[in-house]
Amino acid sequence: MRKKKKEFSSFTNARIRKHPPAAETILMPEKRDIDSNFSCSRKGVSVFSHVRKSSLRDECQDTAVVVLDEGFYLFGVFDGFGKYGTLFSELVARKVIELYDEMKESIIRTLAIETLLKDAAIETKVEMDRMFPDIVKHGGTTAVLAVVLSDRRYSIASVGDSGSFVFGKRGVDRLFDYEKVVEGIGRTIHFTSMKIKEYFNKRNILQHAIGRNGFPEDGLEIISGILQAGEKLMFVTDGMTKNFIHRADRKTEFMEDISGCDDLRELTKRKRNVVSMGRAIVGPVVMRAVGKSHFVGKGNNVILPSDDDAAIIMISVD
Repeated sequence: MRKKKKEFSSFTNARIRKHPPAAETILMPEKRDIDSNFSCSRKGVSVFSHVRKSSLRDECQDTAVVVLDEGFYLFGVFDGFGKYGTLFSELVARKVIELYDEMKESIIRTLAIETLLKDAAIETKVEMDRMFPDIVKHGGTTAVLAVVLSDRRYSIASVGDSGSFVFGKRGVDRLFDYEKVVEGIGRTIHFTSMKIKEYFNKRNILQHAIGRNGFPEDGLEIISGILQAGEKLMFVTDGMTKNFIHRADRKTEFMEDISGCDDLRELTKRKRNVVSMGRAIVGPVVMRAVGKSHFVGKGNNVILPSDDDAAIIMISVD
């Protein structure tokens, strides 16, 4: 007698529950003092997710959420920062889970995933105001929230500096405007106009985030599209992107490419599914976090190590 195949190929330290009965909801991590892994392969969608605690912190401030509904897939990574960063990242993720069911039909029609993110941020602010009425500024969270439908249409809403990538036959592309940084009123510069040391010092400048001031309308970015056959999406917090290998001119030391796409392409070559690709990325990138060298490898490759919490979700739709 053939054994029934398990729906979830593996999971560790991830809260999995029915919500509503037709959907699986995964909230990571369950315990914030240890790393968390989740992988799933089921009809229509494959998912790999990993949340890692920095060795410099007592608890992980990053949160990941996965909702697998009938033909409707929801993914989010939230990078908490500051004293109450853990509360912000988890509360926004929980509010997304609570609100998505009533907004699901509207999102399917319009792909307006940003509405769900805004409402989750607003409700988070209300709850934080209730719990800590005397605290003005002590943290917040960045966010990437994405919806992917079974027909491969997708929409991604982003606030802050977490990364979104598309993997396809032609290579790897990073989405959103990840190169710009604003200095002062009306002055916008790009990281690629900086030398290595200046980039290292300024890459942690956070332009926009969800916090006690609510939702930053001017910091919202949205991208929609259709995944081609075989393409995969990846969402990561900056604890991953900061440890991707970048490029700089070795003579002038000006940054040339900070996307990390070449690095991701090299790490995932000859990998075919999201689980093997995700593992191939997480392993070496996490190891780089404890390094101390600016230059590694040959040519113009540069790494500027950062031991930070990290969350990653990689998905494909059949």
